[in-house]
Amino acid sequence: MFFSRFYPACTVACVEPVPNNINLLRMNLEINHLSVRVFPSAVGAIDGNAMMNVSPDPRSNSILRNPNTASMLEQMVPVKVLSVPSLLSALNWSKVDLIKIDIEGGEVEVLGGRPDWLNRVGAILGEGHHGSGYTIASARSDLEPFGFTVNLIEQRQGSFLFFAKRTTA
Repeated sequence: MFFSRFYPACTVACVEPVPNNINLLRMNLEINHLSVRVFPSAVGAIDGNAMMNVSPDPRSNSILRNPNTASMLEQMVPVKVLSVPSLLSALNWSKVDLIKIDIEGGEVEVLGGRPDWLNRVGAILGEGHHGSGYTIASARSDLEPFGFTVNLIEQRQGSFLFFAKRTTA
């Protein structure tokens, strides 16, 4: 909503896998008369399907591609998973100025492995989660080869916020 208000010419898309959050998001967009493309999905390295652990504590939500215990299925909801290249294609975007990413432990999967789509991004505002093995050093290792300067914004218990801005073409 912030970017739609302050940059009315920008195009905004939102990816959200949690059903209750999707409903609230759509309601907020309608109330505020904002045109935002909503993808009721999770973001992953590859397209597919997964199960999402939906917790009363949203910090504990997580995607499990292969849940292995039947007891966990009581808290699970099926979600569609889209890769960033698939999202960019669906939006018909050749590049994106800013990605805000908070994928509850999926940082290694999405940002790791030097995905080519990072060449199409100007900046990333993200949250990393230590429990998944992702650190500010990981973010720097993943993003600096693509010409980003990665700055730590805030260190939190179990997570951190970072801002990565492309400094080279």
